[in-house]
Formats: sequence, C-alpha cells, structure tokens
Amino acid sequence: MLFRSDEGDAQVATVVVEKSILPGERVSVKLKPTGLANLVGRFILVVIDANNDVEESAEVNNILVRKVEGIPDFRPAITKFKHKERSGGDRLAVTLNVRNRGTAEAGEFSVAVFLSDDASWDPADEQIVSATIVEGLAPGKKSGVVKLKRKGLPPVAGKFVIVVVDADDVVFEVNEENNTLVVPIAASGTS
Repeated sequence: MLFRSDEGDAQVATVVVEKSILPGERVSVKLKPTGLANLVGRFILVVIDANNDVEESAEVNNILVRKVEGIPDFRPAITKFKHKERSGGDRLAVTLNVRNRGTAEAGEFSVAVFLSDDASWDPADEQIVSATIVEGLAPGKKSGVVKLKRKGLPPVAGKFVIVVVDADDVVFEVNEENNTLVVPIAASGTS
C-alpha cells in the first residue's frame, strides 16, 4: 500500500498472500498502517503483484487508487456502571456512548465488554457481552445509549471491566489506541 501526496509516495504496508488463488476466487486482505500523520487529501494506491511475480493475462488491472476524504476516530464514554453481588451470581451493567471525533463516517462496528484480572486488555480476557452499532456513526456525532448487561457471573470484585470499541477492528481510525476504557470493580455498592 502506498500513500501519494505532493511530497511523493510512501510505502506504508505490505502483505504477502501465502496461498494460491483459484480462478474466480477472492482473497480478503486487511491492511491497517499505523503512525501515519495527516492522511486526508492524500491518495491510497494498492498495488497487487507489485513485483510481477505472477504471469497474468492483464496486468493493467492490478492498481486501485482512492482519495482519503476523511477518517473516523472513536472515543467511548461510560455514563453509568453498576456491580451487584447476588446469591445467583454477580451482575454487571455498563451504559456508554461512543463519539466519532474523526472526519469521516464510520460504518458498522461493535462494542465489547471483557472481564480481566488486570487493567490491560489481552486475548486471554473473557468477553462477557457485546453489541453492534448497526447505524454507523457520522463525524462529530455520538451514538445512542449502549447498555451492556451480564448476570450470573462468578464473584468479580477486585477484577476489571474493559470496554473495547470497534472490538472486531473493522474501522480504520485516526487513533486506534483510544478505543478502550478500564473500570476497576469494587465490592457491590461501592463501584
């Protein structure tokens, strides 16, 4: 993947497809370059078979060019958090909204809640509930209220709730590092 501007091209990502592609078959490749400054107004050039390793009947259709008109950027905010200890299991309820502080509309994305032993999200953390924001989110707008609840949990006091916006990592954003909120879980009635 290249970004083109008046200053010239910059290669920002490369992916090697390690399998043969059959006639008529499609292969999805996800490129999410990071650390890129101002992308708006620049062009993305995706070059397939850049080294001409594959002999094809038509080589002219291996380039895709798109202008970057804007990029979304999510910022979650928890508006309410409840923890209740019950004989049938602990209950957690998280109410939040998500604002798109970027310059482009974000399509569908998900919000997930994880239970963790520490304040850092990692793949070993248990996902306890999730929701999908189907309508997407326009720049400068915030989502409706998202309520995520879970009953029947083992005792969770002393653990952490970690909320992750765009949990499936489908939206390319200005800043991918601001999608997570961490809440320590105190004993019931003190959260």
